[in-house]
Amino acid sequence: IIINKPYSNLSMNRMKLILSFFMIYFLGPQYSWGHYDFEFSGKESDWIEFEVSSKEIKSLQFNFEVIGGKKTFIRDLVAPNGKVIIKSNYATPSSQRIPPWIYSTIGNKVRPTYVVDGLFSIIVNDSINGMDNKTGMWKLRLVDGNGQSNKKVFIHKNTLTREEATLQKGMKIKLHHQGLIDPLALELAIEDLEKIYRDYGLSIDIVIKDNWQDPLEETNDLEKKIQEFTKGRRNEVQIYLFSRGKVSDQKDFQGLASCLPGFISQKIDKHCALAIGFTPRVEINFNKLKKVVGHELAHYLGLFHLEDDYYPFGRRDDGLEDTHSGNESSNFMHKTSEYFEVIEFTSQQITKMLSHPELF
Repeated sequence: IIINKPYSNLSMNRMKLILSFFMIYFLGPQYSWGHYDFEFSGKESDWIEFEVSSKEIKSLQFNFEVIGGKKTFIRDLVAPNGKVIIKSNYATPSSQRIPPWIYSTIGNKVRPTYVVDGLFSIIVNDSINGMDNKTGMWKLRLVDGNGQSNKKVFIHKNTLTREEATLQKGMKIKLHHQGLIDPLALELAIEDLEKIYRDYGLSIDIVIKDNWQDPLEETNDLEKKIQEFTKGRRNEVQIYLFSRGKVSDQKDFQGLASCLPGFISQKIDKHCALAIGFTPRVEINFNKLKKVVGHELAHYLGLFHLEDDYYPFGRRDDGLEDTHSGNESSNFMHKTSEYFEVIEFTSQQITKMLSHPELF
């Protein structure tokens, strides 16, 4: 295993410290990341240990960028107090287990998603019992489902302290479209969505860009779209609104978030994207569009669907206690509801989104 070693030269240490202060002061805490780079071959990595020294941490985000691994996921993540945060079933006989990249998501309190195209992330926050103190030595190991060799892994940890969490700077997000949709109606829908988020205490600024050219022909394959949209572009989150063509049996809108939760990549020339395909109609329901954009944005901020079906392996809810009270159809994260008039989040959903370091 190869891990970056600390600088031995005193002057280099001083330069690094000065640069860190500069980046934190001018660019915000999302750049105060610790970096851990290593390589592993075969299916399983060795244990990686790293220290979190910040005190009074509200949330801790681990961001993974992988080169050479097609289905890399966390086998184990252990907190400094010995609490197992993520445990996969990788070592059990294959005939007796759920596929480990699925089990890793449905079998743990913190739900990691496996990497499909180089990027994935998790956030550990105060919602986990016994995790008020996140300071100390953490350790983890990874697995690659396809067993490909020569994987390069870049891990960045990003901390949000309780003090920083009182000073929200918000997020600015670009929404790209091709000019094929009523610009005024789109602007009003986005303004209404921003107000909904703002009323819940989240500062989101969506900037509409109408001169974008879709690099792909019309298709319903959102994963293919996202791979093309994000290729060669290391950037903050972007929203892409594109036409799927005149297919009468398709839903009005369909969305996909490429990272859950999202982050800004540091090594790989890709970025987390929210792809939203629409089917051209004589009249477009902009209340539907508002919900789909808000839904995918909430994925970026760490929310799962109220329930996901991993057939035939079982179902998994979002792990929150206040999202299953009988009014689920009006919730942003209900993935099949046709209710679009009054859309809402619950208190625990808001708390979870406000633990995303990128908002501060």
